[in-house]
Amino acid sequence: MAILGGHFTMMLIVSTAPGANVETLRGDLDSERNELGLGAATLEEVSDEHGFTRPEPSHVVTVYGADHAGIVHAVTRALADMGVNVLDVATHLAEEEGEEAIYAMFMELDLPEAVGGDRLESELRAVADREQLDLTIRAVDAEAL
Repeated sequence: MAILGGHFTMMLIVSTAPGANVETLRGDLDSERNELGLGAATLEEVSDEHGFTRPEPSHVVTVYGADHAGIVHAVTRALADMGVNVLDVATHLAEEEGEEAIYAMFMELDLPEAVGGDRLESELRAVADREQLDLTIRAVDAEAL
């Protein structure tokens, strides 16, 4: 769950019994979307035939600073350019009356072998400087998970 552009956003991954009728499920989902007044709802089959398992995070990144357009784009663009997989992301906008809003983003990352912690630090530090953000990067000890 997240707030994106001021809208509550949620993604669910649901398992069904073998042979479930996808069109019936799609119709039920559309009916609920209409009844609840949701902006959008989609249904897409996700195959696990390749034996996909969720990778464990290798690094945790936190950025925060004065809220402004483009923070998520700048950070995730740099990560995508390095081929970094974002496993989890949480954001929060803290606003107090009379104060400037502070935006915070927390991400769990899986770095490809070609990208080390030093490169991650360097690339994200450049983004943080450009976007006037504070940045912390922490390697995750697999046993601590």
